[in-house]
Amino acid sequence: MNKGVELYFKELIGIYGEEVSLSDPEGTNNKLEQIPVPLRSLYKFTSSVKLPFGEIFDIDKELMQSERMPFKPNWFVFGNEGKHMWYGGENK
Repeated sequence: MNKGVELYFKELIGIYGEEVSLSDPEGTNNKLEQIPVPLRSLYKFTSSVKLPFGEIFDIDKELMQSERMPFKPNWFVFGNEGKHMWYGGENK
């Protein structure tokens, strides 16, 4: 596993606390070949993430969303940014 991914989420938890929710990565290993290489270290650490400013989808939802227009065939959708990127009046 990439320690950078783990450190990044520890930092986010330090900032946002319980508003960061990580899902157990169990069951993702058999699907890693279906997603882009740069995302694989993330999915070895967690299967999905809920953040106060968006979410990172699980692999099944990523694959489904990536098959939809206008994303297909040139984009891989792995999450959404929610309604805003601001938290507590500060851009974090």
